[in-house]
Amino acid sequence: MLVAHGEADGLLPIAFGAGAYVAALQAAGRTPAYWRIPHAQHFDAFLSFGALGARHVPLLPYAYAALDDIAAHLDGAPMPASRRFDTRPRGVGMLTSAMLGLAR
Repeated sequence: MLVAHGEADGLLPIAFGAGAYVAALQAAGRTPAYWRIPHAQHFDAFLSFGALGARHVPLLPYAYAALDDIAAHLDGAPMPASRRFDTRPRGVGMLTSAMLGLAR
């Protein structure tokens, strides 16, 4: 299992969502991959509002990356590793792929 969660999620904070779920899985002897995404929040649709878009990165690219990695795992690749991404909010400029920290 791969769990991805934005660290800036005010609707469902990590402590009440992914963090607790991953801790419960680990306590049960499971080894989920846990992806923490700084500057990501719950609703990408809100990023069209200037102030929110300037402070956050979209979560959807990580969902696509997670799906790709799990599909590869089902085809024999190793399970994706847990990680905390190196993100940078876009500020007033345009979002670039380098800000997402998805490079491997």
